Amino acid sequence: MMKDDIIEKELPLEETPVQEAESAENQEETVTPEVDEYGQRIPRPYHERAYLLYGDKEPNPKTDYAGTRSFLNGIGFDGGELSKARYSKDYAKINKMAVGTENNGMYCLFCGRPILGVDYYRLPEGNLRCTSCSRTLLNSLEDLEAIYDKVVTDFETFFGVTIDLPVQLGTNSQRKLKKKWKLLTKEEPGNGIFVPCSVYVDKGKEVLICLDNSAPRLSVIVALAHSLTTAWQYINWDDKKKFPKLKGNRYEIMSKGMLAWVEVQYLYMLGERAAAERQEARFREANDARGLGFILYEKEYPIIRDTIFIGESPFVTDGYPI
Repeated sequence: MMKDDIIEKELPLEETPVQEAESAENQEETVTPEVDEYGQRIPRPYHERAYLLYGDKEPNPKTDYAGTRSFLNGIGFDGGELSKARYSKDYAKINKMAVGTENNGMYCLFCGRPILGVDYYRLPEGNLRCTSCSRTLLNSLEDLEAIYDKVVTDFETFFGVTIDLPVQLGTNSQRKLKKKWKLLTKEEPGNGIFVPCSVYVDKGKEVLICLDNSAPRLSVIVALAHSLTTAWQYINWDDKKKFPKLKGNRYEIMSKGMLAWVEVQYLYMLGERAAAERQEARFREANDARGLGFILYEKEYPIIRDTIFIGESPFVTDGYPI
């Protein structure tokens, strides 16, 4: 054997043992799995795939598999969301979910989108929040105040509206909002953007707005727009001489219809077209004061979808807007 042949078989001087190990590891990760003559992957032996065997070929006689399964089934861990996701089943079809239909609450409470598989977070109150909404949660009261300042500026720009009384902001849990503040808007999951707020107007002193502390950014924005509109109604429609009392449910249709109109129009103004369309479709199909009122307002003040400028506004009237 010649000297040159020996040199060729030696490692290069710059290659270290660590580099050699890393190279081997990378090669192992990229090894093509064994396939049969038809190109199908050959599965590993069952005892290597079944994790409860822990690598053995036979079950451990000291492990009570049947008893464990019976116990887990008894407490509700039988065919849950994780199992369906693991086996790649279409969870939407299993639950017959479709937008606008009943599906046992498998919708995001805040944005109204259907939830598939395990793509959600369950709130302490039992409602579900999708991961998209969970990514936009507010981190502090300062964030809330910054969003509020923007909504106030937008209202002045878009609608020519100012609230003369000082506004105090706060947050609380859904449970406490419903119990203490009595949420003004109670939505069923899957109907559209949830408006998690409560408003109290202390005449001549201040406006108190309390919001759900688990709400994502867009729901907070809509809730603030909803709250400012509610406060404006309380302040401006209190003159009994100028604004006579309406009979029946006419006042409810007028006030809630205006709230619905503002939510939809403001979302279009913000460029949140998908959310605005969902909200608009919800109100058009709703057979209640909001739905009836929204249709009346939309006829009187057509929704503008493609510009930030609007014509007539229900805020700028000498009397009731409809």
